[in-house]
Amino acid sequence: MNKLIEIRNLSIQFCQQQRIIQAVDQVGLDIFEDEVLALVGESGSGKTMTALSVTKILPQSAKITGGEVIFQDRDLLKMAERDLEAIRGKEISYIFQEAQASLNPVLPIGRQIQESIILHQAKDKKEALELAGDLLKLVRLPHPERILKSYPHQLSGGMNQRVMIALGLSSRPKLLIADEPTSSLDVTVEAEIIRMLLELKAKLRFSILFITHNLALVERFAPRIAIMFKGKIVEEGLTKDIFSSPQHPHTKELINSIIRMQKNK
Repeated sequence: MNKLIEIRNLSIQFCQQQRIIQAVDQVGLDIFEDEVLALVGESGSGKTMTALSVTKILPQSAKITGGEVIFQDRDLLKMAERDLEAIRGKEISYIFQEAQASLNPVLPIGRQIQESIILHQAKDKKEALELAGDLLKLVRLPHPERILKSYPHQLSGGMNQRVMIALGLSSRPKLLIADEPTSSLDVTVEAEIIRMLLELKAKLRFSILFITHNLALVERFAPRIAIMFKGKIVEEGLTKDIFSSPQHPHTKELINSIIRMQKNK
């Protein structure tokens, strides 16, 4: 497989109450073409900071202090903002945990997807609106004509998450970064969203970086995982190998906690 993204020695600090926190410490990670890679870690492990740094959309308090993010033979971290804007949201797009919070509450769904298509695919308004409807069908939302005219508050959490996926795919990205995209959904809807994401990936041929705190979840669908702990990647490899023979104490503890939960069911 060809490498799509190479993250090398990435380090990020942020300032919290006049203290410097090392959020990410010399992280290295490869993402290959047409793969699903799960980045797993507890809250505060640095996984989201790592993902946001790929296209430099970190919060103001955070600062990249070292490393490279190589995409198509170019270091995104050294790229001029104008050049990076041509990649951010187009070739690399994101979906986040709280879909309704990420969507614009005062614009109808159709307008939001339409604007993204116009920006990234250079379509006119009519073409873009038609493509927006096609995307809603692609993510299996019922009555797409009605949803195009709806506002986020009029839709359920699961429906808004499907809208976010449609938005994320509106630019036909090479990489979709999904940051805890199902953690606010119930188990049934979560399974539907993941199944749909995998089907879309197979159809449209993009890579997914799936970020989660839930190791048990990704065992079922991510062939490769990386475990993050205290700002570092402490273990990485094929999912089946890590589950059968974990090496790092933190990975062992995560897997043992899964086993305990399953025994208590």
